[in-house]
Amino acid sequence: MLRLLTGTLLRGVGSSIFAPATVAAFGRVKGPKPTHLKKKEKTRSAALSDEKAAKLSKAEEDAEAKRKKIEQERIKQERLRRQKLPKRTFDVSFEARPVAEIPPKISHNIPATPNNIQLVKKPSLTKKVIHKYFNTEDIVNRAFIGKVKQVEPRKNSQRTGLLAIKVGMSFLWDRWGKRHALTVLQVDRCQVVQVKTPEKEGYYALQLGVGDRNPKRLRKPEIGHFLRAGTPAKQELHEFPVTPENLLPVGYQLGARHFTPGQYVDTNSLTRGKGFQGAMKRWGFAGGPASHGASLFHRGLGATGARQDPGRVFKNKKMHGRMGGRRRMQRNLRVYKVDADRCLIYIKGSVPGRTGSVIKIMDAERKKEQNAEFLNYPTFVPDPSKQYAVEMIMDAPEEDPEEVYIHDNAIIPDEYMGLAGPVTQAEGDGEGGE
Repeated sequence: MLRLLTGTLLRGVGSSIFAPATVAAFGRVKGPKPTHLKKKEKTRSAALSDEKAAKLSKAEEDAEAKRKKIEQERIKQERLRRQKLPKRTFDVSFEARPVAEIPPKISHNIPATPNNIQLVKKPSLTKKVIHKYFNTEDIVNRAFIGKVKQVEPRKNSQRTGLLAIKVGMSFLWDRWGKRHALTVLQVDRCQVVQVKTPEKEGYYALQLGVGDRNPKRLRKPEIGHFLRAGTPAKQELHEFPVTPENLLPVGYQLGARHFTPGQYVDTNSLTRGKGFQGAMKRWGFAGGPASHGASLFHRGLGATGARQDPGRVFKNKKMHGRMGGRRRMQRNLRVYKVDADRCLIYIKGSVPGRTGSVIKIMDAERKKEQNAEFLNYPTFVPDPSKQYAVEMIMDAPEEDPEEVYIHDNAIIPDEYMGLAGPVTQAEGDGEGGE
């Protein structure tokens, strides 16, 4: 009992004696802080945070001012550097035509276009209307008078094609009353942009451009390409392989009279994009039964292959997928009409592509013998001393193609012909009577 009391007393005395040393060694004893201490710490931390924020904001302001100063100095140096360089700008505008040469129907207030020709009004390419501007072929080609001449075609001679913009479809009747469905294409300022030769490119070809394009939307390589050619910016560029005698100079403009009514042509264009379509629309499949015996298989594809052997679907199997949006060649179409004043070419039949798309027109590859009498090499070169027809239409056949051929010995009812029918052979006579 005495031992227990002695230990308890010593522990109490030791704790009270060594408490200051413990606090000095390990810091403040854990426990709730007084309220006045909490307020002081909070005030002190707020003051420190405000001071720190002020220092940070000042540092940021100094950094921003330094950055602006560096940027201004860089801009100044760049301006000085550009002033020392020779000026090179992409200027596609030319002088406007004199007022005396402008027809009365053209407004004088319309600014000059990149092709130094004033337009009446150019609607959007997506609308089914014809661009109203007068033919610029003769004006642009004045610089090439005497340089481009007609040549005699050689064996396997190949001339360039044309680039045209699809306007839409129309129809015309011939003298026999037959209706012809026509696709209207407009040759919109088709010019030679580049001549390719074996010395540089390895082959003979002409690069043509059609339409016009805002120079601000061109990339730097395209700007340099048109600057070297000295032509306005074009909507699209395509090339046509030619033989050496059919080369044309850069800047030469081709018109609708490059083709002659009656000749055969091939067209190459991008088909309308239909998106992702099923097998019935894409390939014309019949599909499944419409009513009896079909469960959710009315427009199905059907079987796509065997079972374990071969155990796969063969390539090029006609299935659902993306339809349209591909380049297609339409062969052996016939030129029905050419309007040189409005640069229009009327082609019999349909031409793939949406309204406003660029169409490549070439001489028919498989109709060279039939086209021999129509083609002009290297292109149609007008004679200044002659006058040419503005509109040319394909000749109609001499006989009515829809006329029904009736044999001479056929017996036709009187009410159909309106005349007395032929007298048949009399009974017992060896000869026919009249």
